[in-house]
Amino acid sequence: MRKQTNLAEVKLTALALLSTEINETPYSPMIVKHPFADTGVSAIPDGKGGVEMIDLTEDDAQLRWRQSMARQIDKADNAYAIYMMVTKPYALTFLKFAMPHLSREDMSQILASAWTRSEAPHQDVNVTVNQLLRMFKQADPTCLMEQDEYIQFKTLDDTVTVYLYLFIALN
Repeated sequence: MRKQTNLAEVKLTALALLSTEINETPYSPMIVKHPFADTGVSAIPDGKGGVEMIDLTEDDAQLRWRQSMARQIDKADNAYAIYMMVTKPYALTFLKFAMPHLSREDMSQILASAWTRSEAPHQDVNVTVNQLLRMFKQADPTCLMEQDEYIQFKTLDDTVTVYLYLFIALN
């Protein structure tokens, strides 16, 4: 783990994700899949102090949107700000690829947020359960929890038994 985050490399990681294809859905342009967009209807600066609404399913609009997003990424002054530009379904994917360039503290803060922000973090096709476990093992526990949670965590026994209730409905 790095002592300090290499922000330039994190930005390059974000730009690589930005360059991926925008995947249309049956509901496009309203709903698309992309690390930086959930909807194909987006607003970009119009150059006159206002915004222009664009359709990301159109090639020209896509190019202008990517350029606008690239400028936002370039202006970011920390890794967390870049992470917050990423859509929820891609939060852990961003972390996976940015992790080699992050400090332990930045990685831990992003992991804590991505875990709670993602709707089904254990089902991310880009991040395996084993990769998630490695992330949590490398993370700083004080960054993963609020202070009162960490104090309670430290009072737990060495072994904690967790019971899982599984309900299966049969037709």
